[in-house]
Amino acid sequence: MCLAKLYEPGAQAPVMENVTQITFENGKVIVDTLFGEKQVFEDRIQMISFTESRVQLIKPTR
Repeated sequence: MCLAKLYEPGAQAPVMENVTQITFENGKVIVDTLFGEKQVFEDRIQMISFTESRVQLIKPTR
């Protein structure tokens, strides 16, 4: 099983690991992990790399 790591803008280290699900609700990114942790981000997804198991967030433009 290959789980994703989530990176915030400018972060060198992941802010979340073992990401199993990403959903969108009311303009927010909701991230769940294998261990039941859930976080909500106001950012947008900039890029998903399946080969690196990486999800990169970007701040929304206003």
